Amino acid sequence: MTAVVIIVAVVTVVVIVHLASRVSARRPPLGSVSDSWLSEERASESNRT
Repeated sequence: MTAVVIIVAVVTVVVIVHLASRVSARRPPLGSVSDSWLSEERASESNRT
């Protein structure tokens, strides 16, 4: 059951990144927003451990 959740999450992320890359061709700022969000995610993960 957990494996299914992980697979769904990975597929969702891949689709979002694919769509974001297509949109960023028209709107470059979206890339910087996702980068800052990713760095925040990494910071919160390092705080948890």
